[in-house]
Amino acid sequence: MSSRRYTLKKGLLIFLLGFIGICSLLFSPFPLPAELFPDELNLSETELKLLILINPTLLLAFSVVMGSLLQRPTRLTTPYFDYLVKLEQSPLSSKPITHGVVGGVVAGLAISFVTWLFVPHLPQSYLELSESSQPAILTRLLYGGITEEIMVRFGLMTLFVWIGLKIAPRAITGVHVTAVLMAAVLFAIGHFPALLIMVDAPTPALISYIFVGNLAGGVVFGYLYWKQGLESAMVAHIVTHLVMMVFG
Repeated sequence: MSSRRYTLKKGLLIFLLGFIGICSLLFSPFPLPAELFPDELNLSETELKLLILINPTLLLAFSVVMGSLLQRPTRLTTPYFDYLVKLEQSPLSSKPITHGVVGGVVAGLAISFVTWLFVPHLPQSYLELSESSQPAILTRLLYGGITEEIMVRFGLMTLFVWIGLKIAPRAITGVHVTAVLMAAVLFAIGHFPALLIMVDAPTPALISYIFVGNLAGGVVFGYLYWKQGLESAMVAHIVTHLVMMVFG
């Protein structure tokens, strides 16, 4: 079987896994902006949620295409996915999993510390709304841990590394570090739309909290993608949510 066909199979497998994460959003309560869906449409809450799933599905598809087409020259890896579709024949290492668990604990503790620092300065209205509209555990683990990693790391970070190596092919470490940081920044900024849905006029402290917390996690996940593979970043993201749940 040709390498192109294997790559296609891997892309479909990654997309399917990411789409399962998107479907997990259906189990979570999240604010539905009334101005986007006026009462005249007469749509049920389930129908509204299904409509909202369109955008992440398109982003997921784009990310899978980018990652599948551009990953090979970037030195970024997907060892477990490659093994499953027989792109890689060597025995699997446990390092991506163990490093992912350690990275997830580090990221979870770091974000919990950031939360502890910022909570006294956050609006009470946000804290109450955040508590009442927490995503389901399934959504945090599948969408957060898997789908977001496919979008941000496999899609965006791979693209950044590919572009960087085209510009500076010998600056391999610098290109990867820059890509890790750029993807982490966009990952943090990507949480702002949901914040604006929840809060009309977020305070500087609230914006900083969302940015710093997600940036810390994004740097860890990006580093693991670079050094251990996409699966390691996924494991770390999942463990991060588990640690954050333990620490409230």
